[in-house]
Amino acid sequence: MLINSPRSAFSILVLLVFLAGVGLPFNFRPAPAPVQQLEVLQTAEGPRISGLFGRFGSPLVPLSTCGTYLHCFGGSHVGPNPCCNDDSKSYTVFCRDSCNYTYCGSSLKPTCCGGGCIQDHLQGVLVARGSDTVTTLPSRSGTEESAAMNLKASLMIMLVVVSACCEYTYAHDPGHPQVYKWENGWMLVFDAVSSDASTNQIAISDGQGHQVTQLNILKLIEDAKRVTIYDVSANANLVAVAAVYQSKKGDRQVRPTATLLLFDLHGEFLSAFALAPTHAISRLAVDDRSHIWTLTDGAGTEADPSTVPMVVEFTADGKIVREVLTRDKFPFHALDTKSGLEMGSPVMGYSGVVWFWLPGSTDLVTISPNDGKAVVSKTQLPKRHGRREAVLSITREQSGNVIGQFREDDENLSPTVASEAGHYVWSPATGAWSQFKPSACEHGRLVGASERGPVYAPYEGDGLRTDNLCTIPAQ
Repeated sequence: MLINSPRSAFSILVLLVFLAGVGLPFNFRPAPAPVQQLEVLQTAEGPRISGLFGRFGSPLVPLSTCGTYLHCFGGSHVGPNPCCNDDSKSYTVFCRDSCNYTYCGSSLKPTCCGGGCIQDHLQGVLVARGSDTVTTLPSRSGTEESAAMNLKASLMIMLVVVSACCEYTYAHDPGHPQVYKWENGWMLVFDAVSSDASTNQIAISDGQGHQVTQLNILKLIEDAKRVTIYDVSANANLVAVAAVYQSKKGDRQVRPTATLLLFDLHGEFLSAFALAPTHAISRLAVDDRSHIWTLTDGAGTEADPSTVPMVVEFTADGKIVREVLTRDKFPFHALDTKSGLEMGSPVMGYSGVVWFWLPGSTDLVTISPNDGKAVVSKTQLPKRHGRREAVLSITREQSGNVIGQFREDDENLSPTVASEAGHYVWSPATGAWSQFKPSACEHGRLVGASERGPVYAPYEGDGLRTDNLCTIPAQ
């Protein structure tokens, strides 16, 4: 185009400014693909992934008035309060994976809680040790043993889990919690957070203590300083891992990046994918076709929840098959998939249908793997007179019944009334909970369900035994 007068040049300049003002900049670039396959280099030390960071925009720097050690995702600041939404909520605190990796208890936090919080939404079973208020649970011998949990205001909880004695040694990053999960005939144990690239973060066994495989996923990314594992799922052919990596340069310079990692059951690395924040994974499940179903972690404030999928289905080689539901359909979890010390954690699984359960809202969603049709129900929580329920574990049987293990506290949180363990089953036919006794498994922790029924791992010291699992008939 020929510009032959100052007036023409001025008119074009005004047009460009106008376009930029209405959101159509002349250097407009389309948003990056939400799922991007990563290049894998084969080295003498094993596979290595390069180019993970920097794919989905610049880091989100917190307000300057936030604490030095506080790193908050965009939109997590509330009103004039300079602290993070994660650390200023009353009673139940919802923490994200960016807040400096310490645990904050359920308490009133009018100001930032020092180093911030690690996310509480961890799949599976965490065994907690504390020092003040004690929650009593039955021991393996039938006597009362304490699984201490600190509920005192503003006192941080340190979760320490010691690996159970098995026929193999699982070295893990000390000081960080371990997660226990049973599915498809495999016992999955993984570190929620790890900063030690010399140790394995994931161990898979057969339930009798025989090792199947161990995985070190931190060493895959040489420029990562820490990995947070949100979930692991496996069948006889595939192991899928949802993880978020942090760069050695720090969150203020490089944005943490979510990934989907795929291995075979022998630990052979298959492929890896970087995920945009809208497709970051909170939970996942592998079906009998080795398709991977993922529950996304949140929309945040960078995307409209009505445009962000709640569930994404992938093929075994990482291609998107379909997206099911949108986050606006779940208002309580529209911005992020929440969890808490009392409401529990989200759970996802596959038992003939894909299913997930959301804490707080108690939404139970089943999805047909054939046509992707979803059915949404609400389970609520069981109610026992004079007690309040804290969710410990939730799983679903193939029949559709939901099995729950709960900590039953005094309704008024009286320190003189001991807490108890409660076992309940929710029936989709009646829409109601009923209490049951898990017989020989009563002194264990619910870690999943098999074709025969609910599976429990017995307590041992500060951890769970994974070589002597207990199963009761389906409820």
